[in-house]
Amino acid sequence: MLKNYWLGLLARTVYGLILPAFLLHLALSSHFGLVRERQIESWRQKMHDSLDNLSNYYQDDQFFHGLLQTNFAAADKSSEPLDVIAGRISTLKNSFPGLLRFIVLDKDGRIIKHLSDENRFQYVFKTLHQTLGEPESIYQSGRIGLLRGYFGQFLMEKHLSVPLRRGYLGSCIRASEDPQKALLWYQSYQGNLLICFVGRPLPGRHTGPRLIVDGFNRRSSDLQLGYFDPSLQSVYGLADAPDLEGEVVIEATAYSNSAIEFRKTPHQLLLFRQVSPRLVIFSRLANQFHLIDIDNEVSRVMFGLLKWLIAAAFVFKVLSLHSSSLYLSIRQKLLLLFLFANGLPLMILTATGYEYFEQKKSALINAVHQQSSRLIKDFDGRYPAGRELMADKLNDLIQRKNKDAGSAVWSNNSIKELAELVDYFRPSENYLFTTAGEQLMQRKTNVLPNSDKFIRDFFRGTLEFFNNRAEIFSASRKTMLEQISDEATVYHSVLRQISRIEQQNYGSGLHWTYLNLLGDRENFKSWGFVVVAWKPEELQQAYLKEQLAALNARIAPHQIFVMETGSETILPELTSGDKNLRRIMHRTRSRKLITENNLLLNGEEYIATALKGIELADAVIMAVYPRKIILDRINNLFSNVILAALASLLLVAIIVVFFSRRLLVPISGLAEGVRAIARRDFKHRIDFVSKDEFGQLIGVFNDTIAGMQEIAVGTAVQKSLLPPGKCHAGKFSLYARSEFMSRMGGDYFDYFKLPEERLGVFFGDVAGHGIPAALVMSMAKAVVANARAAFNGPAALLHRANSIFLHLKEKGWRRMMTAQCLELDCNSGKFKLANAGQCFPVIVGEDRAGVTYVKAVGMPLGNVTRKPYAEITGELKPGDTLILYTDGIIEATDASGNVFDFAGFEKLLLASWNSDLEVWWQDIFNGYSGFAAAQDDDVTMLMLKYEK
Repeated sequence: MLKNYWLGLLARTVYGLILPAFLLHLALSSHFGLVRERQIESWRQKMHDSLDNLSNYYQDDQFFHGLLQTNFAAADKSSEPLDVIAGRISTLKNSFPGLLRFIVLDKDGRIIKHLSDENRFQYVFKTLHQTLGEPESIYQSGRIGLLRGYFGQFLMEKHLSVPLRRGYLGSCIRASEDPQKALLWYQSYQGNLLICFVGRPLPGRHTGPRLIVDGFNRRSSDLQLGYFDPSLQSVYGLADAPDLEGEVVIEATAYSNSAIEFRKTPHQLLLFRQVSPRLVIFSRLANQFHLIDIDNEVSRVMFGLLKWLIAAAFVFKVLSLHSSSLYLSIRQKLLLLFLFANGLPLMILTATGYEYFEQKKSALINAVHQQSSRLIKDFDGRYPAGRELMADKLNDLIQRKNKDAGSAVWSNNSIKELAELVDYFRPSENYLFTTAGEQLMQRKTNVLPNSDKFIRDFFRGTLEFFNNRAEIFSASRKTMLEQISDEATVYHSVLRQISRIEQQNYGSGLHWTYLNLLGDRENFKSWGFVVVAWKPEELQQAYLKEQLAALNARIAPHQIFVMETGSETILPELTSGDKNLRRIMHRTRSRKLITENNLLLNGEEYIATALKGIELADAVIMAVYPRKIILDRINNLFSNVILAALASLLLVAIIVVFFSRRLLVPISGLAEGVRAIARRDFKHRIDFVSKDEFGQLIGVFNDTIAGMQEIAVGTAVQKSLLPPGKCHAGKFSLYARSEFMSRMGGDYFDYFKLPEERLGVFFGDVAGHGIPAALVMSMAKAVVANARAAFNGPAALLHRANSIFLHLKEKGWRRMMTAQCLELDCNSGKFKLANAGQCFPVIVGEDRAGVTYVKAVGMPLGNVTRKPYAEITGELKPGDTLILYTDGIIEATDASGNVFDFAGFEKLLLASWNSDLEVWWQDIFNGYSGFAAAQDDDVTMLMLKYEK
């Protein structure tokens, strides 16, 4: 029995506590592990963003450009720009003593002396002022040489616009070897030109990165920036954590060797980016302050859940103690059992399902990135084919017009149609020359002076060469030197490139150029030569304009964006979100590939993939895909799983209800049968027939309730054997009452009137309880009934009763009974008493001065004894009460095992005394009930009071 108990306890502990706790621990660990990974990914993106500014301005020429441009920006909006310039100059000189020199020119190009550190070379500064106002004037003879003479020998025409560009697209110009003029910067503010020379900073000081790092770290309490110099093995930016320098050096070295930019250490997250051979910048985040501790979070949730379970159990226990109706039915317990049994697999499913959804989302996002990469590479790879398509469109128009016009010059409308098609592709230059030297089409932007004259003469010569049908179309018999110097060979090489877009240089730099002949080409009667030229970025723009819109319509919901790396112009244009797009695409220029899983664009979230172009060498290409589509797929999948789980729970509930109903039919019948017993409806029967255990149980129940019906009849018979509990005889009042331990008991009292105002009383207690004791009691009733007619005193009555018990003993029925017999004179109060092992009667006076025992002794009925039962006499006084009682009260015990005994009985009699015998009895019984842990014996008392 003990072994089964411990095995059951072990099973309940394992399956009810340990296993659910273990599964919950796994589920929570998985959940918080994913939460931590999401946190890391979120911080990783923020770390990337935090490095952008440092990555853009780590070089001195870019840093000081950004610094100066930011400081003097307010001058453009101020009504007094010179006052703003003066204030900023003073502040910057204090911040960088001896490093900056300023020259300020007014709107006419004159030096403003009180704001300038140089008052000489007025002519040079005025020339710069004029050149910036008219950029094409730089090509005037001697102008660039004049500017180089002062600003530096490395100054180039194409560099003049660099300081005027905004943000990281611009920079200072490295034009001079003079340490005082290491960097040149200028900007125009409302016509006033501000020129600044930046001296060469100390080598190895990384002035710009230091200032950016210090400023960022002062403002940010989360992320911190720093940089690592591989040549010096030194780290800057750890002022708040110098003890981590060794760890940063190790991780930076590992990054240099492996190119894995994101590093995790026990103390921090590190993101590295190498911006130059001598500079590795990094962003770092302290783990313990910004990332959750998985073990701590799991413990917190589990202890919190445990506290709520304990509190709920406590509340349920308290409510159940205060309300007997608060309990769980068998059906509810079965439902909870089924839910618990299915809840464990469901908990495992939840843990794995949560991780599955995250992995599924990641897999879908990665698939989008891969698909986006293929689209980008395909679009980039089509650039050469795109040039051919552009050439084909021009060829189709020219061939059609040539066929219509033959060798005649085209009409003005045809020439206009050609010009419109050429303009659609937005070239930087286009020309149409005739054999007579006329120029019917001309467009040129940012080309060298007089380059169009050279181009006209060259292609006019090529046209004449073609129409003369020269035989030198192959120079195989000539040496290489002869081929290079031979003009015909040059013309021949040009004619070989007709109808295609190829890279050529015809006097205005390397351009993508389209060439074609107008007229009757088959008969060598061409009248015109068309030349269309693009700079590389312009041809890209033409290709994008031609192809991008059609591509985006074809690959929807994907969408392609392209940013030119020089100007950072984005195509197609956006109404909002272009800053986010430009930020990522700018970063792609140095990292080749960037992925972003949550790009905000036009108010919507996108998954973005950006690649550096290969064929589109001057462009960054980005493909975006609506994130909502991925989330909708995950949500639909999640909804299906939830519906499946709910359907499973519903199925479990239906099964529980169905089987519990079948199972609980006999149990409900048994419950109703028990309620019938409580109502003492012993005629109730359960109508259920089955061969299983329930059928057997109900059969036994029906038999039992039938027996109880018989017992109920016996109980009624037994109660009818007892005389009325109240009686008046002469000067005496009698009150008697029995409280049986069970339905039927063995205590018995009886009284009968005798001649001469006398009263006979028989009082007994059969050993045991229930039906056997009741049968003995009925036998005693028969003895008393037979003895009334020939009553010879108490002793004689007890002797007769004893002889009957001895006779039954010979028959094998071993039963004993304690008894007392009393003969009372109802006028004088005198009495005779014989005792057969019963408790001594007590006399309590009205004055409650004490308790007097009437000590008469004798053996219980059913014992062989040679001594006759003795009679003792006594006399009651008016106000006295004689009490006969069984041992049920005397032998009562409390919950601690303490016995009530005679001392307690005496105190109870005196304390509860009342002139009304019935009230006195009730108070005595209440005192007994309050003391006894339970009624474990019949309690009977008979009280005779001598009324005054």
